[in-house]
Amino acid sequence: MQRSAVHLIVALITFKTGVFVWRLNPLRFRPAEPSEPLRVTFTPTRLTASANVPFEHYLVTVENVSSKTIRGYSLGHTCSCRGYGTYGPYPEGISFSNPTFERQNLEPGASQVEVLLVDNVPPGQIKVWADLVHFTDGTNWGPNQSRTEGYVRALE
Repeated sequence: MQRSAVHLIVALITFKTGVFVWRLNPLRFRPAEPSEPLRVTFTPTRLTASANVPFEHYLVTVENVSSKTIRGYSLGHTCSCRGYGTYGPYPEGISFSNPTFERQNLEPGASQVEVLLVDNVPPGQIKVWADLVHFTDGTNWGPNQSRTEGYVRALE
C-alpha cells in the first residue's frame, strides 16, 4: 500500500513538472507563418475623383504579415479588359499592377495604401490578390502569373 502511494506521489510530481515546463516553452508561443505574406484589402465601393486622384478609383491596402522584409510585389485584379505585359497577354479578365519602386519595400507589419483603377466591373465582382512577392533575402512567393519578377527586382 505504501509503495502505491509513493508511486502516485512521484507520478503527480512528474506530471506537474511536465505541465510547468510545457507552459514555459517559448516555441509553443511562436505564431505560425501566414500562408500568404501580404494581406490585401480594398474599398468595396468606387471612390469619386478628387484633387489627389483625378479619376474614379478604389483604395487597396497592402500589409506585410510575414516575418521577412518585402523588396517588391505585384498585385493581380479582375477587370473587364485584356491586359498585356512584357511577355504577351495576361489571362482574359485579369490585369496586374506594381507600385512604384519607392513604394515596394515593406518591413514586417508595415502597410501602405495603393490606388486601383478598375473600369466596367461591378464592385462586388472585383477581386485583388498578391501575385508575386519578392523578399530581400532573394526568395519569392506567389504564382507570378504576371511574370514580373524582373520588374520588382530591377533596383537591387
